[in-house]
Amino acid sequence: MSDEESFSSSVAVNGWSVWYEKFGSGPKPVLLIPGAIGTGRTDFYHQLEGDNVLDFDLVTIIAVELPGWGRSRPPVRKYGTGVYDNDAQCLYELM
Repeated sequence: MSDEESFSSSVAVNGWSVWYEKFGSGPKPVLLIPGAIGTGRTDFYHQLEGDNVLDFDLVTIIAVELPGWGRSRPPVRKYGTGVYDNDAQCLYELM
C-alpha cells in the first residue's frame, strides 16, 4: 500500500484522544475496531494489505485504537460501567 492510500492522525473526541488510520476513498465507510492488544493494521492486515485486500475505490476504511489504548493515550483506559458506552460515543463522533 502506498502512502497516498493511507492517512493517520489523532483527534480529540469527548475529552479523549482517538488515534485512527484511514485507508481508501470509496463512498462507503467501514469502521474497524481491533481487539484488546492489536491495532487496525495488525488485526486487519489481510483486509488492508494482504491477499484479501479490500477495494479502496469502493470503501473508506477507518481503523481505530480505542480510547485509552495504544496511541489513543493519554489518558489511560479506565474500566467501569460506562466504558463501552464511552467507546461507542467516541467512535460515533469520530465517524
